Amino acid sequence: KMVDQGLSLQWIDKFQQQIRDAPLVVVEGNLPAAILDRVCRISAAAQVPVWFEPVSVAKAVKAIPVLPFLSYISPNADELYALQAELSPGGINHVRGGETTHIQITKGGVDVGSGLLEATECLIRAGVDNVVLTVGEQGSVLSQKVDSTHGISSEDSKSVKCTHCHVGAITAKVVNVSGAGDSLVAGVCAGLLAGTDNEGALRIGTAAASRAVQSNTNSPQNATYADLLLDMQQASVTKIR
Repeated sequence: KMVDQGLSLQWIDKFQQQIRDAPLVVVEGNLPAAILDRVCRISAAAQVPVWFEPVSVAKAVKAIPVLPFLSYISPNADELYALQAELSPGGINHVRGGETTHIQITKGGVDVGSGLLEATECLIRAGVDNVVLTVGEQGSVLSQKVDSTHGISSEDSKSVKCTHCHVGAITAKVVNVSGAGDSLVAGVCAGLLAGTDNEGALRIGTAAASRAVQSNTNSPQNATYADLLLDMQQASVTKIR
């Protein structure tokens, strides 16, 4: 309720300079649409990258109006398909079609269902630079716009080129899954702020999520950044296409 009712545009405006000076801004689906829009526009004007965490299927669609301002978005498969359905109303509803998490990991490589990649590319055509698709114990898929100039659309949006890779989950004894997604985002952001590239940062986030699911609390306790750098070596990276 504090987020829904306590925030105002006037309150956000008091912190415009802090937003402009930030190296990275993270927003999420619990925020009112007007607040999301204002924060994203302030950030974009100052060329500050913005990360959107959807929170839930119902709240994920709040990102639609601000997609051109986003550098990163981190949906799960259901949230991803909900966003795609809003962007392509006549498209296939993959959630109902049973393709929600079609990822097969074998010794020969990683097979990601075409529906998932089509959906991430749909978001990229809509303006997002990078999509971090989380698929639980199957790890995550990173889709990146190639040679992107954030905020400037291609003359032919259908010709936007993307690369995709799979980052494998780290084997862990799961105690509690609450907070795993937030820990992944926090770890990725920490890696980005340290100057790591997207793939390396996602491996760091994967390490943070692995520590989180082994903790009774919602975040890894007593884990240092150095610990995550060691753990990340266990997270495999496989190019998809």
